[in-house]
Amino acid sequence: MVAKDTVNVQDIVNSFSGKVKTKYTLGDEVLSDIESMINEILSGYFIFSEPQQLTAADESVGKKKAKGPKKPRKTSAYNVYVKKMMQEETVKAAVPSEKMGMIGKMWKKLDDAGKAPYVEEANALNAANPALQAAATETKTEATA
Repeated sequence: MVAKDTVNVQDIVNSFSGKVKTKYTLGDEVLSDIESMINEILSGYFIFSEPQQLTAADESVGKKKAKGPKKPRKTSAYNVYVKKMMQEETVKAAVPSEKMGMIGKMWKKLDDAGKAPYVEEANALNAANPALQAAATETKTEATA
């Protein structure tokens, strides 16, 4: 495969020189000086004068690898708490950038007894999620194999 936007230095010099010539009334000596300056500047860059073949590595740059389905994740007690707190009026009234910080501080202030209902709800949600059950079974099978 040939690289797109392949550049020929002499084409750039001729194009620029031609545009300067049509816009300004300059003598041939001045145009020649401009062309030599452009050549000098562009010679410092890695520019091919001939189209280059892309390697397989070049073609894969910027392409994402195909991924499989997302691995199911357990719901944590904190996730259950956040979902509930987002419905509270005090949190709803807060600036969006401050909501998660506010909820995190409230969570840290809770003792184990205060977190218990959220832990129970998270456990119930995880037990009822068939995708998590299947993933757990696959993990156990892989570990014994």
